[in-house]
Amino acid sequence: MILKKIRNAIRNGQFEWKKHALIRLAQREIKQETIIDAILQGDTIEHYPKDRYFPSCLIFAMIK
Repeated sequence: MILKKIRNAIRNGQFEWKKHALIRLAQREIKQETIIDAILQGDTIEHYPKDRYFPSCLIFAMIK
């Protein structure tokens, strides 16, 4: 359920990158598109319904 909501938000452009996330992506030489692809194509392997501030999940994806 959480992943479905996240995917819908991405498809509708209803998300934003936090500065910290962008910095970490740059440090690790990961493109934003790679993260988006992983979220849209991956599978949930763990759920964290009580995460602070919002529920979250761990996603596994094989991206080329």
